[in-house]
Amino acid sequence: LDGSTPVLVAPGQAARKLTTPAVRGAARQVARDQARGVAVIDDLQGPDQVSVTGTSGTRVLPGGGEVSSLTWTPQGGLAWSVDAHSLRLTGADGRDVRTVSPPAGTVGVYAPVFTSPTRLVAVVEEAPAGAEHHPGTTTLNNLYAHDLATGTWTRLTAFTAAGTRWSSIRTPMATPSGDVLFVRVTGDAAATVVPAFSLWRLHQGQARMDRALPADTYLAGRLGDDLAVNQQDARQGVWRMARLKASGLVPAGCGSTLVASTVPDPDVPPVAAPAASGPIPAQAELGVAVGDFGSKAAAAAARARLADAAAWTVAGHDDAPMAVRPGAWILLRRVSGGVDPSAELAKVRAAHPELKERSFVVIAGR
Repeated sequence: LDGSTPVLVAPGQAARKLTTPAVRGAARQVARDQARGVAVIDDLQGPDQVSVTGTSGTRVLPGGGEVSSLTWTPQGGLAWSVDAHSLRLTGADGRDVRTVSPPAGTVGVYAPVFTSPTRLVAVVEEAPAGAEHHPGTTTLNNLYAHDLATGTWTRLTAFTAAGTRWSSIRTPMATPSGDVLFVRVTGDAAATVVPAFSLWRLHQGQARMDRALPADTYLAGRLGDDLAVNQQDARQGVWRMARLKASGLVPAGCGSTLVASTVPDPDVPPVAAPAASGPIPAQAELGVAVGDFGSKAAAAAARARLADAAAWTVAGHDDAPMAVRPGAWILLRRVSGGVDPSAELAKVRAAHPELKERSFVVIAGR
C-alpha cells in the first residue's frame, strides 16, 4: 500500500496501481493473488470489512471486528485475524466462514500463513508465568501450527520470556518449500537499549536465526530472488521497501505489505479527552505522543514492545520541535486530517492504560 493505493512492484517492471474497490475508511493492508484478485482491509468505525476485486467483480466481506493479517488461502478463500484474538477463514466465494480460536491457555492468535492446504502456521500470543505482562503489549510470541482437518494446534517454536525480558514474532512468510521465515524482536522492558531484530527460518520443525537485521525491519515478501523488507521512515511516518542483500538493504520503493499502514485507525468514536495545551495554529499537523524519554534508545525500546508498534515513530526535537524539547524523545502517532485527535488519544489510552499519564495531543509538524 502506498497510502491507500495498492501498488504492484515486480522485478524488472515499473510499479503500477492495482484496481480495487473504493475504501471508505483507512486502507490497512492489501493481499494480491494473480488468479483471484486483490483484497484490501477497509478499516472503519466499528467492525472492519474486506473488499475484494477479482475477475467476477467486486464483493465486500464482513470482517467480524478489528481486521489484520490478511492473506489468501490455498483454496482461493481469504483468512485474517479478528481483534488479534482469533482467525477467520472463508471459502473461495467468501462464504462458509470458519473461526479458529487460539490454543487453550494462550492470549490470542494472528498473522496466519499456509504451508499446505490443510495446515496454517500463526503467531500465538502468550502470557507466561514469571514474566511481566501489560495489556496491549507483547510479552511472548511463538509459532503454532493448526491442522484444519482435526482442529488441533501444535507448538513449533520454544521461545521464552521471564521478568522484564520479552520476545515477539512479526511478519511470518511461507516459502515454496514449506519453510516459514519470520522476524523476531527481543528486548528488555527495563533497559534503555534498542531491541534486537533478526531474521529466522523454521525448517523441518527447527527454528534457527539466519541473520541480524537493522532496527525496525520487517519482511515484506519477495522481489525476484531477493527477500523484500519494510523499514519505517521515522521522519516521514511512512514505510520504505528494500531488497535484503548480503551487503545490506538496497532501496526498492515505498509502501507497506505485510506490515500495517501507518494511517490512524478510525474505529473509535470521538469522546472527551484533554486537548493540547496552548493555542494550535490553523491547519496544524497533529499527533498523539507518548513521552518524554531521555534517549532515542529508550524511546525505541518502548515502541518495540507495543503490539501496534508499526503505528508509531520515534521523534526528537528536530523531527517535531513543537512537541518535544531538545535532548528528549517521544513516540509519535500522527493524526490524519479529518480525524478527531481527542478520539485518537482516547483510543491510545484505552489500548495502553499503562501509558495514560504519559500520552497527550501535540503539534506533530515542523
